[in-house]
Amino acid sequence: MKLIASALIITIATAAQLVASQVQPSQPFPLSRVTHIDSHRNFIDEHGRTMFFRGLNVVVKKSPYAPSLDHFDPFDSFTEEDAKLLSDLNVNVIRLETNLSTTNGCSGALWAGIEPVRGQYNETLLGQLKSITTLAQKYGIYVLLEAHQDLMSERFCGNGLPDWAFPTDLNIKSNFPSPIGTAFKNYDSRGYPTEEECATLGNNWPLYSFTTAINNAWDAFFKNETGIRDAFSTLWTKLAQEFKEYPNLLGYEILNEPWIGNLFKNPALILPGVADYKKFYALWSEVANSIRSVDGKHLVFFEGNLMYPIPQGPNIGPVQVTMAARKFDANRLGSGYMLTEFQFWWTGNLHDIAGYLKVIQQADEYQQSIIGWKYKKYGTANLGDFGSLYDNQGIYHKEYEKLLGRTFASAVQGVPNKIHFDDATAIFTLQYTADSLIQAPTEIRIAPAVFYPQGYSVDVSPAGAAQYYAASVGVINVWAASGFSSITIKVHPK
Repeated sequence: MKLIASALIITIATAAQLVASQVQPSQPFPLSRVTHIDSHRNFIDEHGRTMFFRGLNVVVKKSPYAPSLDHFDPFDSFTEEDAKLLSDLNVNVIRLETNLSTTNGCSGALWAGIEPVRGQYNETLLGQLKSITTLAQKYGIYVLLEAHQDLMSERFCGNGLPDWAFPTDLNIKSNFPSPIGTAFKNYDSRGYPTEEECATLGNNWPLYSFTTAINNAWDAFFKNETGIRDAFSTLWTKLAQEFKEYPNLLGYEILNEPWIGNLFKNPALILPGVADYKKFYALWSEVANSIRSVDGKHLVFFEGNLMYPIPQGPNIGPVQVTMAARKFDANRLGSGYMLTEFQFWWTGNLHDIAGYLKVIQQADEYQQSIIGWKYKKYGTANLGDFGSLYDNQGIYHKEYEKLLGRTFASAVQGVPNKIHFDDATAIFTLQYTADSLIQAPTEIRIAPAVFYPQGYSVDVSPAGAAQYYAASVGVINVWAASGFSSITIKVHPK
């Protein structure tokens, strides 16, 4: 569960009205910039609408560290065919990592790909990220740009930081993965443990976080040894400068699942709130300020203690308990919140599909935006690289169509009070308090081929409270009439 730093941006109403005046009610409405979080902890766009997102992760952790952009395949591509498929299934956001392939033989991921040599940025890779963002925009899909890491580096059987970011005296060959296992003996030509060694823990790979080597490395990062934290902030300044003008940019997620520092030196870091204040707060503030130095428009996302998110306990147990706890945190911090990863991959067990549906239903209940892990395999089966729509054998699973294709309101012309989709009848209900001063429509996203093959009907209550138009095959625009406050919209199959 990720929290979103409130972006204190004032919407310029005249600019929003200018855009709206150029669009006919029955036409698709242009993508709008998400500007801030309101008192309900919801996303708000430049027109004042409440925004919701449903999406998938597009994350590549292993070589070649990039989706294939020139041809479709069921394992590793992100092409026009991919973007159209996702859009047809109501996906309106992807979480895109800065985790692309490198040139000059540099290995690594994330930061390592963008800045393989300190101070030298890989413009080719930035161009690939921009191409994906532009393609997503064409199909009405927002992009959450994130810095991904798991276990910090390939030297720790993970991915993330470039080699130059580590202290030169950090010798992992002498003890990794102590104390959870005996020291590895097999390393490749780059000095990284071989995949066979790393596979020792199998799906329990997160346990490598409890090694002294990783804890020492995170300690060096938070202490800014060799200026590593400063360089990370500078990286985000570069990324914000490059992407700030994209209308479909949702925001910047500073760092995926950061570890808490050196647990062996300070065991209290694992307790609720301790690492957040002692380690994360300064880093998040520093990076946010770097982003704000070039981009004051977009949201900044941050995370708490992965083990015990602030302060309500771990992200385990019933999903409704977790969502309620995270909303409590968002209210306490004055931030937004978003579930940017949850288990969504194909396991072959239909019981798991039912569990995924429960998460999405609860997201409706709590009016929360969510992003599943993940669209395709994009790499190996290590480090949680499992696909959903396309599994790790490249097989397409139609079971996901009824999860992703559920009708939902991606934008509400006012304040939503109730959002509900009946999975048995395909009836969608939206109740909201309308604001006719907002010069942009409510947008209801549908997947006709999945739930409405014979067509659909729209009911508005009270009568005359709103007009609706099929803006496209998959989007219904609803414009509230003046003089009405409480409005109910129902979409049901014919």
